[in-house]
Amino acid sequence: MSIRLNPYLTFDGNARAAVRFYGHALGGKITGIMTYGDLPSAPDHPVPGEAKDRVLHAPLKVGDAELMFSDTSPARPIRRAAPSRSRSCWTTRRGRGASSTRRATAAK
Repeated sequence: MSIRLNPYLTFDGNARAAVRFYGHALGGKITGIMTYGDLPSAPDHPVPGEAKDRVLHAPLKVGDAELMFSDTSPARPIRRAAPSRSRSCWTTRRGRGASSTRRATAAK
């Protein structure tokens, strides 16, 4: 049995910069960026002005994998972990050779 995981990374206003960085670093292709402002208008649930440019959904295709990126809504901010808890997120990458790994590691 084969399982394909699609990690969904959530940011607090900097998802657009993150998807561009990882796209460059991993040699991926951003297949679209949808913002909260792109949502159809809903009078009962208006999008606050400060949220219109935040990323609602941005897929990044890397080889056969896909990473998803989004920002939180100002109405639902990221909950900060207590100081005693981990606040880190680590990713690993396996290359197909030394040059592929060096290229990804050197991306800025």
